[in-house]
Amino acid sequence: MKELILYFSKAGENDIAGETVVLEKGNTEALAEMIKDITDGDMFKIEPVKPYSEALKECIKETAAEKKAGIRPEAKAVPAVDGYDIITLMFPNYHGTMPMVMFTVLEQLNLDGKYIRPVCTHEGDGSVNSLDDIKRLAPRADVTDILEMKGSHIAKKEAHVAEDLKAWLSATAKEITSSEEEKKLLIDNLIDGFDAAEVKNQVVQWIYQWFDENGPECRAVVGISGGKDSSVVAALCVEALGKDRVFGVLMPQGKQADIDSSYTLVKHLGIDHAEVNIGDTVDALVNSLTSALDVELTKQTLTNLPARLRMAAVYAVSQSMNGRVANTCNLSEDWVGYSTRYGDAAGDFSPLSNLTVAEVKAIGRELGLPDILVDKVPIDGLSGKTDEDNLGFTYNVLDRYIRTGFIEDLETKKMIDRKRRQNKFKLMPIPAFSYGGKIKAEDD
Repeated sequence: MKELILYFSKAGENDIAGETVVLEKGNTEALAEMIKDITDGDMFKIEPVKPYSEALKECIKETAAEKKAGIRPEAKAVPAVDGYDIITLMFPNYHGTMPMVMFTVLEQLNLDGKYIRPVCTHEGDGSVNSLDDIKRLAPRADVTDILEMKGSHIAKKEAHVAEDLKAWLSATAKEITSSEEEKKLLIDNLIDGFDAAEVKNQVVQWIYQWFDENGPECRAVVGISGGKDSSVVAALCVEALGKDRVFGVLMPQGKQADIDSSYTLVKHLGIDHAEVNIGDTVDALVNSLTSALDVELTKQTLTNLPARLRMAAVYAVSQSMNGRVANTCNLSEDWVGYSTRYGDAAGDFSPLSNLTVAEVKAIGRELGLPDILVDKVPIDGLSGKTDEDNLGFTYNVLDRYIRTGFIEDLETKKMIDRKRRQNKFKLMPIPAFSYGGKIKAEDD
């Protein structure tokens, strides 16, 4: 595991066992170099743009004023930590915690999933509030036990310093190894321990209750693609409502190479269905838009248009037969925005939106669906690429990250986090202007 030794240290006048001593190199930096010799970690020194006074009394006044005012002094540079697994965080005790410039830097770093090994140099007070502050600033990092070391012992090069340091490094290494093993065990338990039968029954009961409250005589209308999600949703609705109250809508765009999968599903479930080909409708609308607009239709427009027309078709069918439209999105796809707003992301009720791809597949098998439907590899229908090719990572990696917060490749994590930020709006209600006018009509 790669380590970054991130430290603040002050040369000049220091308190050494009650005496003011001028040091060419701060005690924390001297200790940081000792750690580097043992672990071969990279070093990065945190320095404020405006240096603290070398005079001890002035430095104490400056740092006390910063802390009291909650000032975050500007740092000369902030390190890039993406490639590191372990951050050895080193600092002197300034007024019961870290120097404020450390707060400046930590508040700018994403330390999620990293191991932080804190080291505090002091002259009698220990680390006081430092550990709590670190955990508050990096709430999703794993913070080990802190090493507290007197600066005077470092300055005098006392023999026990090296011994204590090696013992602490060994203990924290074991702590990190144990944590890694626990994480992997947690991941295995989450995947292996998912009770598909129990969750399937809960979803079935939820669908039954939802229809009892929102359409006791209505049918569930499901857009059938022949993939795992629509197959599982249709099967859940059949179990909850009976096959006579489930209607499938197959919507090829012209000629669909895998339409047989959709027919396999409706035959397996024994549900009524209709095939509504949207090919001519898509072509007609594209031609009309092209003629009417001075701009070229974008690739994203052409990608999303069929999905929105399919949902329009599903709602047309639903309204014509007193139905309720099933949403077939799952948590994994929703997490990274792999759905079309007002297209496949629409619906009246959503059985799968809190279940990952792996969990949906497990429920599909519990429902007795054919493997060819549960394990069908989704293709985007345009480029011939799989969903995972387009996303840039596998659903296994995404599901693991969602459920455990654990992900090995930091670049993949950044990609997933970016997609989440960019697409989260799709799951939110439409923003509305808030007007304070009174509403006196009944609204039960």
